[in-house]
Amino acid sequence: MTFDSDVFISYAHLDNQALTAGSQGWVSEFHEALSKRLGEVLGKPPKIWRDPKLQGNDVFADELLERFEHAAVLVSVITPRYVESDWCRRELTGFWQATEHTGGPVVGSKARVFKVVKTPVEQTRMPPPLQPLLGYEFYRLQPGSGRPLEFNKVYGPDAERDFWVRLNDLAYDLADLLTRLEHPEAAPAADKPMVYLATTTSDLQPQRDALRRELLRHGYGVLPDQELPLLAAAFEQSIAAQLERCRVAIHLVGAVYGVVPEAAVESEPALQTQLSAARARAGGLRRLVWIAPGSASDDPRQRAFLDALRDDPAPGPGSDLLETPFEELKSVAFACLQAAEQSPPAAAAPVPGAPARIYLVCDVRDLDAVEPLQQHLFALGFEPTLPAFEGDETLLREDHEAQLRDCNALLIYYGAGGELWLRQKLGELRRIATLGRAAPLRAAAIVVAPPATPAKERLLTHDAMMIAMPNGFAPAALDPFTQLARGAAVAA
Repeated sequence: MTFDSDVFISYAHLDNQALTAGSQGWVSEFHEALSKRLGEVLGKPPKIWRDPKLQGNDVFADELLERFEHAAVLVSVITPRYVESDWCRRELTGFWQATEHTGGPVVGSKARVFKVVKTPVEQTRMPPPLQPLLGYEFYRLQPGSGRPLEFNKVYGPDAERDFWVRLNDLAYDLADLLTRLEHPEAAPAADKPMVYLATTTSDLQPQRDALRRELLRHGYGVLPDQELPLLAAAFEQSIAAQLERCRVAIHLVGAVYGVVPEAAVESEPALQTQLSAARARAGGLRRLVWIAPGSASDDPRQRAFLDALRDDPAPGPGSDLLETPFEELKSVAFACLQAAEQSPPAAAAPVPGAPARIYLVCDVRDLDAVEPLQQHLFALGFEPTLPAFEGDETLLREDHEAQLRDCNALLIYYGAGGELWLRQKLGELRRIATLGRAAPLRAAAIVVAPPATPAKERLLTHDAMMIAMPNGFAPAALDPFTQLARGAAVAA
């Protein structure tokens, strides 16, 4: 897919003021640096565009609309001014809507919007598309005061170094997504195990960033890849779903207690260690808990948490507690991952008499139309499951991926959904092996249902069996699919 611009930088002009005489504004410096580093990573000059002149009281220009509608990705520079700016919100919303015509706002599991946080803002104040996204934080919290210090060379060499380290992460992630957009047929490799790298506290964020960077460079997928929910129940549900996809979990624990999710009693780091411990005891997960050497806390809650980790008489099989130099943790982590690569998870043994699971994917407008199909599959002894359509967007996506990973057969109902909707579903089908399935799909099919459209008449694909139902539900047309879904051979 070809775009006029690789990157569109969306920002508030108030945030691009020079702090010292003779210097550029922060956004200008960021633009120039990103152009250089992204070009080095891509191996060719990137096409990066930002509006250098228009102000918030100008007419929302047709040129600007044209620019973000034909951009591959959007980089939003987040500040308090950005989240309050109608102009910036229109850029974000307009880009998000425009992606529906250029492959969708998400490629694989990666959003085409990158959240660069220059100045921290409460998550709930951000526009909805940005809230679940992990940000690239171009600041650090100062010890003692907890005030943010932006990565800007005017604050000294340490801040300048941190700027380039964070920019390097952003450049590699941008390059990966731009490559996927340019070559959508190339699915990511599925032979590397996923890693759950638990979120940590500010005192250990540099170590977590460094470890995440190395894991990604070695080709490992790293979760969480989105902001975690703020409510305790949704937080725990999200963590449990992500741990199911991983072979190794790594926790970095230090002297700071951390944020406590709403309606929870314990901190995010403590809750994550508990959830991974339960998953490790169930089997299939290697768990590493690293306590930074010399960690001592003035917070009684953190002291109790550290004591519980150190004094646990039975941490469970697959769990290890390390209180070693950070480099040793990295060595152990990569050894665990290499062992996981050499011994892939065994396919789950089928439960005797358990019904085959069919994931019946449809557009929300087709819920009434698919009911006879769902009832028919259930009567035949299958376990048909429909997508969930209500709830937190992150949890809906995770549930959808879990259904794709765990089903025995996939049935796509092509009714009210448009041509782009079907293409997205077929793209998910082609990438299904990357979700960590224990066994291949037995069958995949598309039910071509009313209303008739030119796109349906033109439809040809080798990705899935075609089941024509032009006049509505026709049970007999499903027979070849249901035979395959049971694991039986179909007569030629």
